Amino acid sequence: MLRFATLAHHPRKLYRMTGLTLDQFQMLTTRLGPLWTQAERVRLSQRRRQHAIGQGRKYKLATIADKLVCVLAFYRFYLTDELLGWLVGLDASTVCRLQQRLEPLIEQAADPRLGLSLRRRLPPGVKKIGTWEKLLEVCPEFAEVMTDATEQPRQRPRGAANGAGTPANANAIRSKPSSPSTRSAGCCW
Repeated sequence: MLRFATLAHHPRKLYRMTGLTLDQFQMLTTRLGPLWTQAERVRLSQRRRQHAIGQGRKYKLATIADKLVCVLAFYRFYLTDELLGWLVGLDASTVCRLQQRLEPLIEQAADPRLGLSLRRRLPPGVKKIGTWEKLLEVCPEFAEVMTDATEQPRQRPRGAANGAGTPANANAIRSKPSSPSTRSAGCCW
């Protein structure tokens, strides 16, 4: 997942993915933190609540720095919400809401020239980046920051007492061809 803690150790990658140096990013984060806290307090106190403020689901992007990385990566590469959500581990609708909440705060906290560039994001003819492959063409550093954490199949023992210690698919394992000559064409193992 794309997080500031990962990018902070690689200032060049942080600059490539957000457009800000480490010092600029930390200064913006420092200015943005109180604005975010105040805006969240106002947002949460506007409606009738059954529970106290602070109860309920917490943000997956816990720190303001992680939220800022998400929004700045969108501004930098003009990613679709689905792709950006996949990069940071959020749903596309959550990414959209986060952008809507943070954009006015970033304009307040940032250098005034940045506010103008946020309003004029990209020329009208530019298309959003919507696939991982296209993103890697534009910025290969994403491949180094993101890790593949997909689950790999593995043999697991049975839970029953009489079959403990034997693989659940023992018959399938015994039926595998033992030599390359017995393998069928097109077989992947």
